[in-house]
Amino acid sequence: MAFSSSHEIEAQDQQADSGWRSFLRRNQRYLSAVGTLLIIALFGAAIFHLTAEVHYDEVVSALADTSWKSVAAAILFTGLSFLALTFYDVAALDYIKRKLPYADVALTAACAYAVGNTAGFGPLSGGAIRYRSYSRLGLQPEEIARVVAFVTLAFGLGLATVTCLSLLTVGEYVAPLTGLEPFWLRMIAIVVLGGLLTTFILAGEGREVSIARFSLRLPDSRTASRQFLVTALDLAASASVLYVLLPSGTIGWPAFLAVYSFAVGIGVLSHVPAGLGVFEAVMIATLGRTADVDTILGALVLYRLIYHVLPLLIAIVVIIGVEVRQFAGHPAASSVRRIGGRMAPLLLATLALVLAIMLVLSSVTPTPGENLAFLESYVPLPLVEGAHFLASLLGLALVIVARGLALRLDGAWWASVVIAAAALLLSLLKAVALAEAGMLAFFVVGLLASRRLFIRPASLFGQALTPPWLMAIGVICLGAFVVLLFVYRDIEYSHELWWQFEFSAEAPRGLRAFLGVTIGASTIAIWSLMRPATTTVEPASEEALERAIAIVDAQDMSDANLVRMGDKSVMFSPDGSAFIMYGRRARSWIALFDPVGPLEAWPDLIWQFMETARANGCRAVFYQVSPLGLAYYADAGLRAFRLGELAEVDLTRFELKGGKWANLRQQVSRGQRDGLEFAIVEPGAVPRLKRR
Repeated sequence: MAFSSSHEIEAQDQQADSGWRSFLRRNQRYLSAVGTLLIIALFGAAIFHLTAEVHYDEVVSALADTSWKSVAAAILFTGLSFLALTFYDVAALDYIKRKLPYADVALTAACAYAVGNTAGFGPLSGGAIRYRSYSRLGLQPEEIARVVAFVTLAFGLGLATVTCLSLLTVGEYVAPLTGLEPFWLRMIAIVVLGGLLTTFILAGEGREVSIARFSLRLPDSRTASRQFLVTALDLAASASVLYVLLPSGTIGWPAFLAVYSFAVGIGVLSHVPAGLGVFEAVMIATLGRTADVDTILGALVLYRLIYHVLPLLIAIVVIIGVEVRQFAGHPAASSVRRIGGRMAPLLLATLALVLAIMLVLSSVTPTPGENLAFLESYVPLPLVEGAHFLASLLGLALVIVARGLALRLDGAWWASVVIAAAALLLSLLKAVALAEAGMLAFFVVGLLASRRLFIRPASLFGQALTPPWLMAIGVICLGAFVVLLFVYRDIEYSHELWWQFEFSAEAPRGLRAFLGVTIGASTIAIWSLMRPATTTVEPASEEALERAIAIVDAQDMSDANLVRMGDKSVMFSPDGSAFIMYGRRARSWIALFDPVGPLEAWPDLIWQFMETARANGCRAVFYQVSPLGLAYYADAGLRAFRLGELAEVDLTRFELKGGKWANLRQQVSRGQRDGLEFAIVEPGAVPRLKRR
């Protein structure tokens, strides 16, 4: 297959793609990101309205009043929830009939959920973790895709079932939120449960169910019932994390489970990363009638820290612990050694996002009074003002380098160390924020311990941010704006606020920090979206073709001979032992097949191809690759899509007998009537065919 980049073909494609439907299809990722930001803005406005009578100081007091027993119980339930989550992957592997050691599966699942629950968007998701880990453990691309699909579907069906069962008994608590009467809410729950039950009955023991263009082989009754119990345990434990943080007597546990499941479901359907803002709005709207909103907000903040951030920190400690050689010889660390290097960059990138949010939000919230008094005694005001403003910009910079960390760039590692160290110092100068400084110090230690994993040379400034990363920046900015309005809602706005420089002038300081973040984010977004694509790539020269053909002759890969057509561009590995043949279409550089050459040259060549494409304002695509290179592609941040299957046929034993080959026999007979002939040509006879 040849990939042409001629202007004629591009013009035809553009003409065929005219119309609003084609516009929506071509810009689906950008429109999805914009839609997500709109949803966050709407739910942010809802939270601002629902908390109209709440003050920031009251939320801080509610946080401080939370007992340590409640926090300890929440941590215990978090552990139970993540233990249940590991069995999603165990069941998925059993469903595809693959067996892996539980230690490997548990580590992969725990890290996947720690990243997915915290970041919750494509580039840093549970799917990316599973691809990098399970490919290292020997699973094929289609098997990993089936594991991800099973886990996603199992959670969705389990969530729907648990929610509907809960609504049957406590529908009156959720009814005010939906605008429906409890009777109709229960009827909807019965219909959904009936539909799910009917589907599983019709599917029988593993039969396929087709819906429109999609077909799905449902698990047998044993697997389905077992998975429902896992989902029920997971939801019960995760709901209990938040329940024990609420004031006692707020709501009964069965009713709370229904509300919690409903809020989680709405958050998932919104496609907002981690359901941020959506989950909180639903919980406040539902529980605000039975408890003070300030205590609910305080509980929600602690819930996010305990259930989302704490598991991420623990996962990093476990993975990085092996990088510190003192644990490397312990037998329990064997599974971590095999897959830890694949997951550590994504874990650290997710932590970088968390720290970025922390730095930006802390810049728009006031400093505790005692800390401010201490600073006023020892630190000059200009230094405090400058530290406050620069710390917010460093938070934005951490979002940028987080993408580089996920891709294992050496430049991103150096930038992260410098940014985190500078932010640590500024966090002490601006607010004596010891907890904030401790998180940054933990991040620096993790980076130093995993230095050997970040070895890819690339320009950090040459990395164009993709729509998901731009959306993440937009989410952070919108969140900071909502928090800024909430914290300083009692302060009347005036233009003079921008020019007030006093230790007690917290609102002007927050306004200036937010303005700096907004301007910086807008500049980054415009630069990423407006980067021009380069001119068309040229086919390989005669000299390059000769080098490529020499490599093909030394390999056992017949498809690689397509390079002889001379219509493709060729990129060689640094040592010249392997090459990639590719073509350009629009903003995509499309490589045909895996790299051609020895396997040890593949990783560097794959990364070289991706970086060169990015440097030219394009994206890299590998078409028709083999499972052999899955680990390398996943490690480079690519995702696998199944477009077809490749069959290997033993022609010495193949025959057309049997009823299943009836259609093929008819096609062969038709070809023979049309004068076609089939014969297996020995290698020595090929030159004579060329002369003919």
